[in-house]
Amino acid sequence: MKLLEKAITGDIRAVAEIRLSTEGLKLRTWRDDVIDLLRQGLVTPEVIKDELGKELAEELLAATVLHRS
Repeated sequence: MKLLEKAITGDIRAVAEIRLSTEGLKLRTWRDDVIDLLRQGLVTPEVIKDELGKELAEELLAATVLHRS
């Protein structure tokens, strides 16, 4: 209960501890790697569209906040 009280009042460490104990560590996927490459400018959106197709590329581009209509 103390941890919850701390989280409610804005203690980020308490929030992180609750999340970790309920969700566990996040595993990285190849999608995370592609998103990182896009964010770093090491690969272009056009390359991602060519390699992965438009639908999946749009999803990944939206995650990078690079997506433009």
